Amino acid sequence: MSSVMTPLRAKVMAKLKPVRTAIALLTLSACLQACGPGVGGSGTGQGLDAFGATAAALCGSEIATALACPAGAAGPPASSADGGNAGSGTVFFADTIDSRRVVVTVQGNSIDLNSPCARISFRGQWGLLAGQAARFYGFNGEGASAQPAQVRASLSTAGGGGLLLTVLDANGNLLLGPVLVTVQATAPTPGGC
Repeated sequence: MSSVMTPLRAKVMAKLKPVRTAIALLTLSACLQACGPGVGGSGTGQGLDAFGATAAALCGSEIATALACPAGAAGPPASSADGGNAGSGTVFFADTIDSRRVVVTVQGNSIDLNSPCARISFRGQWGLLAGQAARFYGFNGEGASAQPAQVRASLSTAGGGGLLLTVLDANGNLLLGPVLVTVQATAPTPGGC
């Protein structure tokens, strides 16, 4: 085979170059998203790492009474080395039964908070950061567009109990809330805007 490129072959190769480049970029993008937050895997520690926070036992927190924590579950901070505290059983929350503009699932030491109308899709873990009250640290958004965010949670003093949640970006700017969510018997789906 000759090392000299024919004019026809040169034209074909020139036309294929953008296609090969696009395929390579799509492959790279898919690989990077697979490693990102909220896409497969356990996500353990990713949100905490973004803030420099350390994992903590959610069932040892002030909001534990609104969760499905086993008796005597309060314990040391969770860590990947020792498996830490198993945290809460699955608990579903929504802002109201009628609108369901904010739906939340708490499981283990993690939270999944969705509010499509406010463009919030937060996943995070309960953790501690020096100088701040414990909260959920994680990411808002999906795949490569996800940004570090945090959710402050406290027990509601309103009748019927529940949690008062506030979603903040990495700099502490308000994204949503405070919003009152109460326990739901089944997994709610977000309502309309």
